[in-house]
Amino acid sequence: MSADGCFTNVKHPDDGYDYGGIATNSKREPDHINKRNVQLKDIHCLYPGDLYPLTRKPLFVIVDSDNSHAFQYIPRYFGQPVLVLMSPEDIPPSFHGKNALF
Repeated sequence: MSADGCFTNVKHPDDGYDYGGIATNSKREPDHINKRNVQLKDIHCLYPGDLYPLTRKPLFVIVDSDNSHAFQYIPRYFGQPVLVLMSPEDIPPSFHGKNALF
């Protein structure tokens, strides 16, 4: 998965939705902006908790986002292996301007 991060201000590590996730769509729905509900999560964001049902089988996920650290605490509810490769949050200064492939 490669996308921009969805961030939140609430920190509850046991929830799976409160560390944020990654944006699946950058557009906002007009009704959703004016009627912001605290209980409603962003519908255009993929959270680590959304992946919990997929952990019934071995799971391998690559997350390339500025909020990839949100995916570091995916629990093993079903006893199957879970491997998450996350991009770094910051790029070291020595690599600035040298990350072009072409």
